[in-house]
Amino acid sequence: MRLQQQYPVLAELLKPFRLSQVKTLVAVLSALLEVGAMRSLAIAQCLSAHLGVQVDSALTRFYRLVANERIENELLSEVLLAALAQKPGDVLIALDWTEWVREKRVLVAAVIVGTRAIPVAAATHRKATFLRSQNAFENDFLLRLKAILSRLGIRVVILADRGFRRAKLIRVLSTELQLGFVIRLIDDVAVLTNGRWSRLRDFHLQPGQACELGVVDLGRDRSNRVPVRVVGIRALGQKQTWWLATSESCSLSHVAAMYDRRMAVEEQFRDVKGSRFGFQMEWTQFDREDHIDRLFLLVGIVVFVLIGIGRLVSQSRPHVRFRHPEKGPRQSYLTVGQSWARWAVLHLNLALSAMIRAVPKPAYRHERFSWAADIVVCPTLLVARGRAAAAKNREVPMQN
Repeated sequence: MRLQQQYPVLAELLKPFRLSQVKTLVAVLSALLEVGAMRSLAIAQCLSAHLGVQVDSALTRFYRLVANERIENELLSEVLLAALAQKPGDVLIALDWTEWVREKRVLVAAVIVGTRAIPVAAATHRKATFLRSQNAFENDFLLRLKAILSRLGIRVVILADRGFRRAKLIRVLSTELQLGFVIRLIDDVAVLTNGRWSRLRDFHLQPGQACELGVVDLGRDRSNRVPVRVVGIRALGQKQTWWLATSESCSLSHVAAMYDRRMAVEEQFRDVKGSRFGFQMEWTQFDREDHIDRLFLLVGIVVFVLIGIGRLVSQSRPHVRFRHPEKGPRQSYLTVGQSWARWAVLHLNLALSAMIRAVPKPAYRHERFSWAADIVVCPTLLVARGRAAAAKNREVPMQN
C-alpha cells in the first residue's frame, strides 16, 4: 500500500487489473521508474528495498511478472491509450518497425507527445517468417489496435513512412478499419488524375512548393486500387518531396505538420532501447515474443510518468532543461524525469490527472509548413515541368 500511495498514478492507471496484479505491477514499475533503465539486477535491488525481500527473490518476482500471461498486453495498451487520449486535440500514433536481437523485429505503435512518443502497442516477429507473412502481420496488428480504440471510443491518425505505402494497407485503413492516416508514398507510385495515369515522380516539385492532387485512384492493380487524397510538399532545404496519402480533410500544411511528427517514433526507439541515453532494453536477455511485447508496454507506462514528472519539474525549474539560446532545450522532459523521479515522489502531486495534464500535446512545427497554403502549384504545370526536365536529362551532349 505504501508504494501505491507514493505512486498514485500507477495505482489509478492500473485499476482494471486484479488487485494482486496491481500490487505487483506497481512495485515493479516504481522500481523501474527509480532505476531508469531495464537492468534486471538493479531493478531487483530496488524492488528488494521496496518490498523488504531478498534480492534473488525480488529478481524472481520481476521475471515472473514479465512472463505472466495473465498480465494481458492488450489491457496494458488499453489503460495507456485511455490516459493519453484525454488530452484535447489530435491523437497521433506513429507506426514503425525496429530491429531486435536474435533475429527478431518489433512492430511498435507509439502515441506522439511533445517531441517524443510513448509506446502503446508492440508485436515481435521472427525475421525467418517475414517474406511470407509481414503484410498479414501488419494487418493483424492494426486490427487488434482498432479493437482497443473502438472499445475506448478514440479516433486516431496513424503516421507511417514509405515502408507502409501498400495500396492494400491504405484500403484496409480507410474502408475496413476506418482509421485516420497520413502515410508517405514513394515517387514511383502510380496515380490516376484527370483520366490519365502518372507516376508521382512526374510531378516535379521545387523546394518551397506544394501540390494538392485531391482524391485520386492509387495503384494500377484493380484488386487493391483505392481512392485517396494525395498531397505533395517540399520545404526549403528538403532533399526530397513528401508525397502523402491521407484520410484527413484538413489543410495541406497541417497534414505535413502531422507527418513531420512521425520522426518522434525514431527518437522513442532511442529512448527505450538505447544503451547510452535510453532504458537499455536492447541489452535484455528476454527472448520470447510476448515477453518482449510486455516489456515495451511496461516501459511505455514508465515513459508516460517520467515525461509528466519532467514537465512538472521544468515548469517550476526551467533551468533544468539547459536551454540553448538558438537550439532550444538540451534536456528532454524524459531525461529530466529520469533525474528527478525520486525527488518527485516526495514533492510533487503524482496523481493520474496531474500526469495527464502535464504530458504535452504533439509539438507541431507549423512554422515550417505555413507557407504551403499560398504556394500550391497546379498539378498539370508540375507534370509539364517534369517532362521538360526528363527530356533535358535524355539529351546526349555532342562529341567533338
